[in-house]
Amino acid sequence: MLLPRVLLCAFLPFVAVASDAYDMAGKVRAYVYETVQEVEWSSVGDRLRYTTSLTWKLVLKAKSATECNLTILRVQARHEGPGSQRSVDSAGPREADPDPLLGHLTALEGVTFGLTLDPTTGTITRVTGTETITKRVAAAVPNLLDPTGPSPINEQARALYSPDHLQKLWTAVFALPMGPTRLPLAGPQGGTLIRTWTGSTWTATLAEPEIPVTLGKPPAEVTGMLTGLTGTGGLTLKDGLPHEAKGDLTFTLRLTALTQPTEARHHVTWRLAPAL
Repeated sequence: MLLPRVLLCAFLPFVAVASDAYDMAGKVRAYVYETVQEVEWSSVGDRLRYTTSLTWKLVLKAKSATECNLTILRVQARHEGPGSQRSVDSAGPREADPDPLLGHLTALEGVTFGLTLDPTTGTITRVTGTETITKRVAAAVPNLLDPTGPSPINEQARALYSPDHLQKLWTAVFALPMGPTRLPLAGPQGGTLIRTWTGSTWTATLAEPEIPVTLGKPPAEVTGMLTGLTGTGGLTLKDGLPHEAKGDLTFTLRLTALTQPTEARHHVTWRLAPAL
């Protein structure tokens, strides 16, 4: 498992509303970026609940008014559910045998990637540095059967840390209010999220009634539909940079795995806020 797939009503007097444009020139700010994904899975009478959380401590350093570098200083992750209690912290001692589920995430410590954005919309137009991220994450999970061969998560890492995927993820964080906004969903399923803004807060629904989903590859692929997506969130700026951005999405995946129907209800939250 890599990054979870892939995704403010009260203001202090000194915080500018999100309708202001970005102006990053000359600025440096430390942030905490947190995501939490809760999944309630049910199939043939069985019900399971899992929670996965990921926290990045990072520094944003401007290159110009519309460009910045983000450097990840620390990574913490946790996965909890029936029969599974796992956690990793890149600031902790290096394990001789890294956790097989979360251990590769600590390879993100120290990586830097660049974002270029449209200052009037918050849309991320360019992402750089992703190749280094892909190599470091893949190298953390070597091929045990063939040490000279590619990592078994190489393909996943390339997809999740690709410029296109990170562009969609960070646009969801930086996007400014401007009436109904259409945002492409991050992840392999495609689809479009429609945000409707009221001041600096938004609500969201799918543009499509449902979205076809295919996970994995033949002969073990899982097919189904993503449906019922709704969400809320918001954004405030301070001095031309994000002060706080957050979102809360719920959706349902109805899947068929080896002829067995399953339903997974997802609740995903994220928050970007200055580090204290």
